[in-house]
Amino acid sequence: MLNFQDCRKIIFDAVSVCDTETISVRQSMGRVLAEDLIVPRDYPDTRLSAVDGYAVCLGKGDHFEMQGVVAAGQLPDISLKPGQCAAVMTGATVPEGSDCVVRVEDCQVSGDRITTTGDLEPGKLINKIAFEATAGSQLVGKGARIKHSLYPALYYAGISGVTVYKKPRVGVLSTGDELREVDEGPAKGQVFNTNFYVIESVLQSLGLECTCRETAPDNEAATRGLLESMAEKCDFIVSSGGVSMGRFDYIKKIFQQSDFSILIQGTPIKPGRPLMVAQRNGRLFFGIPGYPAAFLTNTVMYLVPALKYAGGRLDYGYHLFNARLSTPMMSKKGRLYLNRIALHQENGEWIARDAGSQKTSHFLNFAEVNGLAYLPEEVGDLKAGDTIQALHFDLELS
Repeated sequence: MLNFQDCRKIIFDAVSVCDTETISVRQSMGRVLAEDLIVPRDYPDTRLSAVDGYAVCLGKGDHFEMQGVVAAGQLPDISLKPGQCAAVMTGATVPEGSDCVVRVEDCQVSGDRITTTGDLEPGKLINKIAFEATAGSQLVGKGARIKHSLYPALYYAGISGVTVYKKPRVGVLSTGDELREVDEGPAKGQVFNTNFYVIESVLQSLGLECTCRETAPDNEAATRGLLESMAEKCDFIVSSGGVSMGRFDYIKKIFQQSDFSILIQGTPIKPGRPLMVAQRNGRLFFGIPGYPAAFLTNTVMYLVPALKYAGGRLDYGYHLFNARLSTPMMSKKGRLYLNRIALHQENGEWIARDAGSQKTSHFLNFAEVNGLAYLPEEVGDLKAGDTIQALHFDLELS
């Protein structure tokens, strides 16, 4: 069986980065830049007053003769000579000849003359041309996701359109006669279709949508037909269940008997060992085991980085950090365990608590779980106080 890092490399080698498109900035929230963005002009492009006050041209004393008023956005039509001043608003262009600006509260006004009590240091309270950024400098690099801080910065820079990567198209195929939707109510021996909503929540966090959704009965021909149909519409096809050793596990059989190139057949992680990954005509198929705990773990560890990579993002790696266990935790040497944990911070330190049951068949405790403990093959049982490496869902799914 391939090790975890080999599995990741195989997947990344098989992923095709999406094409690009140019859109308006108004449409760009959540998208990924496919170009470096350059500052189009000097910021500021004139000398600006940092405060409400008086721009002065230094003379021999602290008395200055008023020459006019300059508002923000106005280009002054006056220039100052020694001993002269002009009232300026915050962000206003100071007149030619201005040596510094003095705050309103540091001046006494008498008719058309002011007397300053503030510091007359040359350059004080004047923001120089290109004080913030020089024309041609990089604003942000290719691969950045446009989020809450970058989005308004694009408007500030006067950028009206951006080239971004198209979103990878994702299809989800749920398999099994035992699946029900919540609005159908429960039935003995059947389960609610949880895994589609795992994918839906993950895609929404990544700024993506589900392109198509299908449910396959325990029928090989129907499952094969749905896979073929979805392959015409999607870049990634994610199936839930059907990859283990059961009589009705048709995904594995379809991959083996059709013209799919099987890239991964089993993964060394727990939970989620029966993962299958296949490729055909540039499309990637992820056959993920059906237990929701295994499905979510494989989704976070394998599918999410692949989707980020396909979408042009540079931050597709994991965000591992140290956390201290507040409870004991069980694992076995020889296998990579990804145990569910509840994380919180105390005095700047991450604390991890075992969620209780780590059984693959259990899922309800994910209601309070917000991360995974990353326990490599050499790690065995752990005790309270031990340090582990952890992943936080908020970091991986952002």
